[in-house]
Amino acid sequence: MHQILDSTAPLDFIAKNGYYIIGDKIANHVGTAYQEATRTKLPIRWHFNDEVYNNFNWRERLNLPINELYRMRAQQLRDKYDYLILWFSGGADSTNILHTFVDNNIHLDEVQIVWPRSQTAGKYTPNNKNRSATNIVSEWDFSAEPTLKWLAANHPTTRIEVLDQFKTIDIEDFEDTWTLLERHNYGSIEKQRLLDRELRDRSKKYKNIASITGNNPAVIKIIDNKWVATHFNNAWASAANGKSDYLLDGTPRNVEYFYWTPDFPEITRQQAHIVLDYLNLNPAARQIFESWKIEKKKNPKLLGGSEFKLNEGALLEERELVKKLIYPSWNMNTFSAAKCQNTYDLVDYHYWYFNSNPETKRHLESWRFAIKAQYSLIDNQWFNRNDLSADKFHNFYSKMHLVGRLI
Repeated sequence: MHQILDSTAPLDFIAKNGYYIIGDKIANHVGTAYQEATRTKLPIRWHFNDEVYNNFNWRERLNLPINELYRMRAQQLRDKYDYLILWFSGGADSTNILHTFVDNNIHLDEVQIVWPRSQTAGKYTPNNKNRSATNIVSEWDFSAEPTLKWLAANHPTTRIEVLDQFKTIDIEDFEDTWTLLERHNYGSIEKQRLLDRELRDRSKKYKNIASITGNNPAVIKIIDNKWVATHFNNAWASAANGKSDYLLDGTPRNVEYFYWTPDFPEITRQQAHIVLDYLNLNPAARQIFESWKIEKKKNPKLLGGSEFKLNEGALLEERELVKKLIYPSWNMNTFSAAKCQNTYDLVDYHYWYFNSNPETKRHLESWRFAIKAQYSLIDNQWFNRNDLSADKFHNFYSKMHLVGRLI
């Protein structure tokens, strides 16, 4: 029996979103895992539904259109829960989920989007030509707001909540600051606090609630220039929002990944096969995907996976192509800006909060103190860069799953 270090929830509640094993201990959050590994000198293994994915036939394909699999997944969630909330961003992943529900007349109870309108409204000129991270605020005007207006006009039974994490804010001294998210970005932490407050309110009426997140589509890699493969990694599995857990007051936060789920692994497999078919018809496109050697780069500290070097330069082009192929309803002309991946972001939409007035420095410094105190308990070997402005933990990867051969 493993002891869970950072959650009062049972293992079967948190397991589907991934967890970390350090000796005879389990951590729901990567930071806790690194602290335990620092203390015990034991290696870490990331477990992400291995019992399903490692025994799944990735070479098989279904004779069904991908939209039908999305419909089946939406119905699966509808049948399981009393109340469904979609964490919406305006991007391709969550927009595809939204259309899956409404286009198939599967009721979606609520759509929630968190956007700092109090800090950004009237302070910038929308620009859909500039796709840098500094212009992410324009996604509201060209991506998120138009979709929400369409939803309100055509599907009024779905509740829409536009939340602002910076409208009212508390000093950052909560005991769950460290375990709320795996990436400790200040604005994202405040976003999750707001989502959790809304969840507590809904829980007064509904007992069986799920929050749905787009999470990530199939990650495609070419192996030895011969095989198309897919894999999972902890950074993208839990990048945007909190994971399944019990909140401090005991409220269950049940997070359902729409795509990366052991309840419907056929979705990721079918997405990967769609890309495989495209690459076989369009060999020139293979250069977009990084070609990996099948041999793993060994790291004795990382068990059950390997530490790979990602080609960040080609990642954006790769992901744009994948979205075009696997989301038939997604308009590729929809504006999307680059996303900053740092822990302490001064170049995304949180910038507007940090620079709005001197009072914000009190909140920021309180957060920095809390996070730095936790970082001090982690050996430097676990950081890619040991600077608070760009702290980034080493990532964990699942095994590569071979999907099919290139011809």
